Amino acid sequence: MTNDITYTGVSSGPQKNRIKKLNRYFKSSARRTLFAGDNYHNAVIAPLICGMFSGGLLYLSFYVPDLLGDALAAVLNERAAALLTSTLNVVIYTVTAFLFFMFFSGVYVMCSRMKEEPDSRPGVVSYSSFSNVFMPMSGGNFSKYLVIFLILALQLCVVIVPCVFICRGVGGIGIPAFAVFLVRLVAICACAFMCIMFFALLLPLPYVFEHEDDVPAVTAYKKSASAALPGVFRCCGLLFSFIPLLLLSVLSFGVLFFAYALPYMTLSAAKAGEYLYMIANTERNV
Repeated sequence: MTNDITYTGVSSGPQKNRIKKLNRYFKSSARRTLFAGDNYHNAVIAPLICGMFSGGLLYLSFYVPDLLGDALAAVLNERAAALLTSTLNVVIYTVTAFLFFMFFSGVYVMCSRMKEEPDSRPGVVSYSSFSNVFMPMSGGNFSKYLVIFLILALQLCVVIVPCVFICRGVGGIGIPAFAVFLVRLVAICACAFMCIMFFALLLPLPYVFEHEDDVPAVTAYKKSASAALPGVFRCCGLLFSFIPLLLLSVLSFGVLFFAYALPYMTLSAAKAGEYLYMIANTERNV
């Protein structure tokens, strides 16, 4: 199991080779874990169930605001109806984003607790527990993950809003079309990298909550971010290594994505998050 591994001897050699070797280790360990016990069943079913619960609300956003606007058209003028529809859309999108975050945080927590082999004690064989999917929404964890969601939402707004403003406004400043394309490309790439970095900062978070009892949400985020920040480029490299598999998933009309790519990627990210947490807390290395 990963907890029995001492992370030593990885600092020799060029930085690029170290990153590749570590990413190969994360992926090979994720494959072994994925097909151990009932891990595969849970890793495939959990995202589908969570996606249906949270995606159903997003589906309503295409119909409910218009239906409500039509129903209130007799008592509201056109401008008020449009404002009401826009406000309702924003509320639905916000709630949907929160549900996606909570459900898939639970999926990630479940994957972070999956094991490659059963417990050593006789009669205790537990590879994973599907109930971990609901851990972020249970008890005092709900308020903690709500705070984490607000932090992440604020970070994403800080980088996405300027990117949208640049992409929409750069065409009207009178520069050549090729320059407009380059500016938009740079803005989108920078925005994408920052978004990936913000998500990567959360990879060690389940291990912070697991190993440190009653830690406040803000403190847990700081510990997770400080552990993940030195490995941001490693996490980006891990993500980019899945591009061929994602392209194959597109060719399979999404079947391969849900049946293999998504669980594989989630488990690999969990292995990377565990590594980053253990390195940052060297006294926990066994």
